[in-house]
Amino acid sequence: MKEYDYVEVIVEKEKYAKQGAHKGMRGIILDPRNNDGCWLVFFTDDFFRLQ
Repeated sequence: MKEYDYVEVIVEKEKYAKQGAHKGMRGIILDPRNNDGCWLVFFTDDFFRLQ
């Protein structure tokens, strides 16, 4: 994946839910580096719901 790629959570997992990410949420990769297979993602769903 690359910086600014759009991503979507396609499975509901407890480890994602603990961080506030749930199935169907969409976001953008903010950092091209990954840490142990994890990416820094800004989930736009919550941002646009608050607008």
